[in-house]
Amino acid sequence: MLHAFLILVFFCCPVWSQDQVVNQFSRSKNKSRTSCPASKNYLQNDLNFMSYPDLTQPDPFNKSRTLTATLLQIGPPSKPLINAKCVANALDLVTAGSAKKNQEAFRSNRFFRCNTFNEPLDHQDEPCRSVEYKSLIHTSFELTTQCLKEFVTGSRDVSLQNTWVEGYFKMLSKESGLHVNVASRIGAIGVGQLRAKYIIDFENRTLPRLRAFLNRPETTEVCKRIGKELLTNEKISRLYKMTTSTYSESKDNSSTSVVRICENIDINQDQPLLNLIISFSNLKLYKESILDGIFNDSRYNSAFKELTPTELIDLQIKMVSWSYNLGPTRLKNHIFNILDTKYSGKTITKIRDFIVDAEFEGKKNYLFAIEDRYKLVLSGQKSCRTDLK
Repeated sequence: MLHAFLILVFFCCPVWSQDQVVNQFSRSKNKSRTSCPASKNYLQNDLNFMSYPDLTQPDPFNKSRTLTATLLQIGPPSKPLINAKCVANALDLVTAGSAKKNQEAFRSNRFFRCNTFNEPLDHQDEPCRSVEYKSLIHTSFELTTQCLKEFVTGSRDVSLQNTWVEGYFKMLSKESGLHVNVASRIGAIGVGQLRAKYIIDFENRTLPRLRAFLNRPETTEVCKRIGKELLTNEKISRLYKMTTSTYSESKDNSSTSVVRICENIDINQDQPLLNLIISFSNLKLYKESILDGIFNDSRYNSAFKELTPTELIDLQIKMVSWSYNLGPTRLKNHIFNILDTKYSGKTITKIRDFIVDAEFEGKKNYLFAIEDRYKLVLSGQKSCRTDLK
């Protein structure tokens, strides 16, 4: 009865997407609680509470009724786009590493948890990779990409959409290993490795377009629920804080933005779903910037004429992934320089050779690092996608 009730509450309509029926979601039959080491157990109590609510006990904070709780109680789709083994492998490959030494500012991978006063505690062990944790990550990823892949790609071609989703999954496997609470050395946080400036960019430029997209008549009820419950001004503005300083002599104002760590990793506040929505949907801006700025520029589009359509899409996805790490403007200027010098009057015939030619001297090749990580995530499989035979 509970399962039927949750489906009714969550989906409110007979389909999750235009092509998928609701009953593809199935709650895990394994209700045994995971036993985690004390240092890794800091998310598990909440995960258990939301996954297996005791309806006979009070829930004063309504944790068992959040969107995250619903995702946990229903679980990933029975036919996800990215298979569960790849999600588990991506999580397994990013760990907290060795203990921080006295002279070091950071551990090799920084994990945060928050205490009862909502204060972030740095240098934690990675969270226990329990059934519930994997389910939360996987379901959040599938829901985000299913609802937004047409928005990001601007195409109704499902195969093309799924190719971009796979590229996004590869990038996240390298960036965060899909972990909720991992942070980079520069403070980017969560599955999508968000920084305050990225969130503000999403809020100002992508959010209005995304809301309009989700409000279309053809949008399914579950995707509309994302817009209504998560994409509110209050929820977005809670993720960062702005500080304005006034210099008395010049009377000029200087503003700085800082990400709020606890708000960005709190699974009781619908993370990592919100982190993923911001990260994935804002790729639309990066995609438009890179495609219009590089591939559709009349000065350079002849350089790509010998690539097949499949190769061209592959290179475009790689460039957008690189811009996520480097920034679109910096990447465009760098690629312009490569095309003006090494490829002046030439055409690109092999993508790998072009990527080698575009390397930054003395820096590890970011795109090859993504591919190397994906090989580890695959662990002998041909692809993480379930729609490819």
